[in-house]
Amino acid sequence: MPPITLSLSCACQTITGTITIPLSNTPLPLEFCHCTKCRHSSGQLAISCFTCPRAPNNGPPTLQITSKTQPTAYKTSEELTRYFCHKCGASIYMHIVESGDFEVCSGVLGQVEGAVRFKQHIFVESTRDGGMSAWIEGPKWKGWAEKSEMFSVAEADEERGLEQRGGGEKRRLQGYCHCRGVEFYITPPDDDETENNVSSPPPVPNLPFLLIPHVLILTLTSTQESKSSQSQSQPQTADKWWLRASGTKYLAGLCACNSCRLATGYDLQAWAFVPKPHIRQLDGKE
Repeated sequence: MPPITLSLSCACQTITGTITIPLSNTPLPLEFCHCTKCRHSSGQLAISCFTCPRAPNNGPPTLQITSKTQPTAYKTSEELTRYFCHKCGASIYMHIVESGDFEVCSGVLGQVEGAVRFKQHIFVESTRDGGMSAWIEGPKWKGWAEKSEMFSVAEADEERGLEQRGGGEKRRLQGYCHCRGVEFYITPPDDDETENNVSSPPPVPNLPFLLIPHVLILTLTSTQESKSSQSQSQPQTADKWWLRASGTKYLAGLCACNSCRLATGYDLQAWAFVPKPHIRQLDGKE
């Protein structure tokens, strides 16, 4: 039977291409990689990718870039180079130097049903707490699949609980990209001094695509009804909708909309809602 050809495109369609897959190879196994380099070079909790099939007789990978513009290269190590759209930033594929394989970012595919299927998580140990693997069932490897031990989210939670037990100084959350061209930190959501500076609460977002409708929609509905029932002569105090777990965690969710998928190159985009006063530059300025 003839192979199938899948189209790919980034959000702005500056980069387009095709991948040819023999039917005997479908569905291709898809992995979520949680390693530090992948997370900080993409901004994602984990990246989703699969190995591009090769032409018959161990020929070259069947990925073909059909656009006039080629993806921009970014070398994150001697072993791997990542390619992305210079305009919208979408990740397209990665080139593994030693094997010559292409790891294709699954979010840019026009079709995934029947072509690829999630198989496992790799390098989960880099996250310390399991990261996104705690929400997506599947084998969780500490490092490379089949070459490392399995990762246990329960054991990681227990270890982190022992570390945090007894209180102590609150930890700030550090953020940076892979090349450290961007660096910042976030103060904890229960930092009273910072939270008191949120004098004008951020507006309630209209984001029904967050994959936590049972939490978010009920909260937003309750907040909006509460506001509408108040008299205009009375001061309005908006609920702190961006906080969860008794004010100790920021509201976050996963988005799988086409815009996020095509603009990142990956199937799932993670967002956290953090008011601006909690986001600081390294010198402490907002």
